[in-house]
Amino acid sequence: MTGRRPHLNPMKAINSISPMDEIHMIGKLADLKEAHYKQSLMISAIAELLMEKGIFTAAELQARTTRLERLDSIDTRSSQGQQ
Repeated sequence: MTGRRPHLNPMKAINSISPMDEIHMIGKLADLKEAHYKQSLMISAIAELLMEKGIFTAAELQARTTRLERLDSIDTRSSQGQQ
């Protein structure tokens, strides 16, 4: 043995999933989508309430979101060895 890993074919792994495992994965994906929707709805409600109370404006929220997206993009490129 040369110490090299065998080449793994992702499509072969996908095709080897049993029908029951596939059903479970679809169910988990549906659960994740529902959780994501509920979290997004909650964040939107909190943001609206804070804007109504004058804590921050929609423009301030957008500016902060843009800033965080840029920072995340920089972090992602850095972790991948790109800059």
